[in-house]
Amino acid sequence: MIKITNVKITLKTNEAPLKAFASITFEKCFVVHDLRIINTKDKTFVAMPSKKVKDVNRISPPIHKDIAHPINKEMRQLIEDEVLKEYQKTLEDYKI
Repeated sequence: MIKITNVKITLKTNEAPLKAFASITFEKCFVVHDLRIINTKDKTFVAMPSKKVKDVNRISPPIHKDIAHPINKEMRQLIEDEVLKEYQKTLEDYKI
């Protein structure tokens, strides 16, 4: 299993439901930026980095498409566990 060797959290203020951004480093050699920590009334979760895509054949608003994401549920769970653990630690450090 690939190891996450670093997680950096950047807290956001007054941007509910967006609570923070995260960057994760894999094996000290590959980094992914702009993961989002989202808090809904039911849960807190990690959203993958995405970009807004407008389909010229659609009348509806643009959609967001992931630009990086895990391939299997085990990796998604590992990322979410590590990011949310560091998020909680950051909240405690700042006594939020």
